Amino acid sequence: MVRSFPGAAMTENPMDDISFIPVWQSASAAVERDVMALWTALGVLPPGVKAEERIKELVAVAYAGDSIVGVLTAQFLMHPPLRQRFAFLRSLTHPDYGGRDVSRRLIVCADEALSKWAIAHPGEKLAGLAAIYENPLPQSKPIERVGLILVGYTPDGQQVRVKWFEHFRLH
Repeated sequence: MVRSFPGAAMTENPMDDISFIPVWQSASAAVERDVMALWTALGVLPPGVKAEERIKELVAVAYAGDSIVGVLTAQFLMHPPLRQRFAFLRSLTHPDYGGRDVSRRLIVCADEALSKWAIAHPGEKLAGLAAIYENPLPQSKPIERVGLILVGYTPDGQQVRVKWFEHFRLH
């Protein structure tokens, strides 16, 4: 049985048992506990990063029944080459749910939530989404299905991709 959450996103496939939920600045205490438990169980937070701080960056989650299977956080940072501020995404999928497209679907959920937030908060000047692909097998297409476009590489050779919000205008 899937938990009922306020603002829960519909799954893309009614046969799918995963629910994608936008939680930007609205996560319940239960969702926060579930996310921190997942981070702890998988040991994914880097040394020196506190779960209580990272939880403030929570944007979207994925549940299969009562189990959290995916988490997406974002940190708002200036991207100097583009001279704009982006929501740099971090995505985590539980290993048991690899190959289920969880990360892509979390990004779609986050895109809608953060775009609406950016419209409501124009003073934040958030231009869109960004991601640094740490996967050792980089994506071969310059444009992802979610609209993230290859715009360069880190000094370590990792792909940097962005997706501009439709409403954003350069100043």
